[in-house]
Amino acid sequence: MSIKIQTYLSVSISLIILTTSLFLSIFISDKSSELLEKEIGNSLASSAFQLSHNLDSFMWSRYQELQVLSEQEVLKDPRRINEAQFLIDQLQNKIPSFSWVGITNQKGVIQASTKKLLINQDISARPVFQKATEQPFIGDVHDALLLSKLIPTKDGSPLQLIDISTPLTDKNGVFQGVLAAHLSWEWSKEVEAAILKPIKEQKKDVEVYIISKEDTVLLGHKNDLGKKIKISDLDNKGKKNEWNFVRWPDGKEYVTGYAFGDGYQNYPGLGWTVVIRQSEQAAYASVQYLQTFILVCGIVISLLMAIIGWFITKRVSRPLFDLAISADKLRDGEIVEIPLLRGIKDIEVLSSSFRSLISSLKKTEKQLDKMENMAHTDYLTSMPNRLALLEYMNSVRFDCSNGSYGVLYLDLDGFKSINDSHGHHAGDLLLIEVGKRIIDSLIKKEHFAARLGGDEFVVVLPIQENYLNEITEISQILIDTLNRPFHIQEHSIKIGCSMGSAEWVAQDVSPQTILEYADEALYVSKNTGKNKLSFYSFLKTS
Repeated sequence: MSIKIQTYLSVSISLIILTTSLFLSIFISDKSSELLEKEIGNSLASSAFQLSHNLDSFMWSRYQELQVLSEQEVLKDPRRINEAQFLIDQLQNKIPSFSWVGITNQKGVIQASTKKLLINQDISARPVFQKATEQPFIGDVHDALLLSKLIPTKDGSPLQLIDISTPLTDKNGVFQGVLAAHLSWEWSKEVEAAILKPIKEQKKDVEVYIISKEDTVLLGHKNDLGKKIKISDLDNKGKKNEWNFVRWPDGKEYVTGYAFGDGYQNYPGLGWTVVIRQSEQAAYASVQYLQTFILVCGIVISLLMAIIGWFITKRVSRPLFDLAISADKLRDGEIVEIPLLRGIKDIEVLSSSFRSLISSLKKTEKQLDKMENMAHTDYLTSMPNRLALLEYMNSVRFDCSNGSYGVLYLDLDGFKSINDSHGHHAGDLLLIEVGKRIIDSLIKKEHFAARLGGDEFVVVLPIQENYLNEITEISQILIDTLNRPFHIQEHSIKIGCSMGSAEWVAQDVSPQTILEYADEALYVSKNTGKNKLSFYSFLKTS
């Protein structure tokens, strides 16, 4: 009993399960990845904000401490300079972030300082004095000049300082000098380490950058320190604290959290931007792991369903596979009997139709072969005709394995008189014999001979070494062969053969043109004695 293929395919529900499983895996993976991406980005943004806040808070504290200290009367009385020296030393001992603290007189000459460094030095030309004569001053990070050799850093790197200074006035508001301080920039690294320690325990390749409002890297990768760095993506964020995928000047994309420092309480801030970045590959390692895990689970489930479906569909697909094998063998030219398959109604109909189609195609192919052969064969001599000649010449035209070809154009001498004296039937029999002798005279299988029509023939042969010698040799063989008597209808008939030859460098000249050249050489032979060979190259030279 035949069964419809739909009955078998109904059990292919496994394919639906497979597809559904894969889609669910992809959907869950995408959603989970999206949530993880946000969590990673928010974590970096939060850390950047916390670091920015701590930096501003630290600066505010040092700013306030210096303000409180400036209110002490002992700092404003030149007669109590020793007491002022004691207070300054105590400040640095309690708060080591102050690398140097000093008091100047009205002219900017240092009167007292921590460890008495730079005593009697004139700093009136420095911003730390000039900009603090009327109001408090806070300067951005800069390299130390006077103190660079006096105060060593822990790691031997150049000493960098932040200036904080405030005016000193007496009870009447008269300017007495400046209380100036230099904060060591090393404290920023301590704050960074405290903030990033828990982050680096969970994340790899995390880097912190502190960038000044002039886009100078104050803290970051050692190769970028002190350099101008422009991150256009951050300029367009409207001073918001958030995260994003940002393309950095090195051309790579990083998951980047950023916070813009705007001061703390009465400390106005220095316009620093705190940036924490992590390479995309390192940031999303966990995301990629989750995606891989979900995908593997989906694939395992799909494979199980596929195995079940394979057993179910085996019976359906086997007959189709047999038909496909038979079709491949037919394509390769083998003689194959298409099987008539039974068991499944649709496949039974298909195999029957396939058998009928192959039978019809075989008949059509035989007819086409016969028609093609007729189109390329001279009806009288059974030699290749003009169409076959042109197709052959076009096929070898761009064959670089041969340097050139010799083209011989043949025309029988005295053929018209034979037609007139013995009749056209005798002339046809003569042409048949001429064609046979030409073909038998060809030395190599690569030589190609064709009849163009009437008593005209063409021979094309690849040149091995010397065109003139090889063409002369083959033409003499042909002339000798065709000069022998032909026995036609009990008559002995003798003819001559005039020839013209042209050397064909196939890439340079079309087949039609080279035939015209050989024809021109042929007419030279006709007009100068007949039954001989003339070369187009000689004609061209003369």
